[in-house]
Amino acid sequence: DEDTYAAPDMIKYSPGVGKQWAHWAADGTIDSGSYNTTSVARNSTGNYTVTIATDHSDANYNMAGSLAAGDRNFSGSTTAAGTYIVVSTEANGTVADSICRAGTWGDQ
Repeated sequence: DEDTYAAPDMIKYSPGVGKQWAHWAADGTIDSGSYNTTSVARNSTGNYTVTIATDHSDANYNMAGSLAAGDRNFSGSTTAAGTYIVVSTEANGTVADSICRAGTWGDQ
């Protein structure tokens, strides 16, 4: 019944549902398990731009992620409705390539 679940055609308006996720290699190659991800560009060492296939409604969405290397730090920022940037750094702050996972939540 429509009072107890989100109808499939309305799920894109639910901010709590994952809208995009990606898993990529240090060179930016996307894993086949990714969803709603057009590309990952390696801008420079440890700096990646992720392009979302179906954009969010604006740049005010949530993004989170992790790195395969346990001694590295993940930081990210949403830059536009359809892209975000991820930076991987070592514990000492040096930017370094890493296997990454990231996803987004918010209105589409």
